[in-house]
Amino acid sequence: MTKKPEERNIEREGNYLIGLDNYNKNFLFTAIYAPHIKDLQQIVNRSLLKVQFMITPIKTDMSLYYFNGDIPGIGTGISKTINEQYTFYTESVLRRGSDIKKLIPVGNNISSIYKISELYNQDETHPHIAAGSRYKFNSNMNLIFEYIYNGDGYSGKEWDEFIRLLKYSSSKYKEGSFTDIRIANLLLANKIIKFKEMRNNYFYTRISVQDIMMIDTDLTLFLNADDKSFFLNPTAVYNINKDSTILLSVITYSGNNDTEFGMTHWANEVCMRYKYLF
Repeated sequence: MTKKPEERNIEREGNYLIGLDNYNKNFLFTAIYAPHIKDLQQIVNRSLLKVQFMITPIKTDMSLYYFNGDIPGIGTGISKTINEQYTFYTESVLRRGSDIKKLIPVGNNISSIYKISELYNQDETHPHIAAGSRYKFNSNMNLIFEYIYNGDGYSGKEWDEFIRLLKYSSSKYKEGSFTDIRIANLLLANKIIKFKEMRNNYFYTRISVQDIMMIDTDLTLFLNADDKSFFLNPTAVYNINKDSTILLSVITYSGNNDTEFGMTHWANEVCMRYKYLF
């Protein structure tokens, strides 16, 4: 998805991690710690504990994990492969707290100055569930279909209130009335927009074809099932040789102005990248 400049900077800089893998005959234990480092990694201390094992009688992989950080949670994952072509999987996480924000008026009406507030009580727990399947064709083609439920997203009513404020502030700003207030509210609205799932229900589909004339291609569709907005992301990677590749990627968004992927803050994106390994 399109991301804010500070999010892109974080991705380029990477993360400082300390990790441990303990391989056992019956399971794999993983521990990862990402510390707060002054001037280098401005995050709270984070840690992840994960155990992976197989339920032998039904030949099913299972994982249990615990995450501790700003939004701690516990989760489980189950995956089963049939005939080396079909893979069915599900991941369920229960998190405490939320990073989703809302705007509330300081006064008593929509023309008031707004402030940012928590959408949920930070002691509440919210589920995040993904269930899907992958089919591997006899050729170099793979198809993935997945349903995602985001328990701490905006409900329909909460989203309508947020969009109503955006439309009102934008129209008044264009008219030149209450300019300072409108600018302030629009800036606050832009600040709380997250570049990830903001609603509850989503569908994800990805089809990929590998190594056709030294080119890997894939097409990703991410659909907001609550408002029917979506984005498409076709990508092609040309493998020049084993050490270098060229990537071309396009992201395009579709939806009305009151939908997640149709809001005016989204913009179509074209990315080209050259990578050389040495």
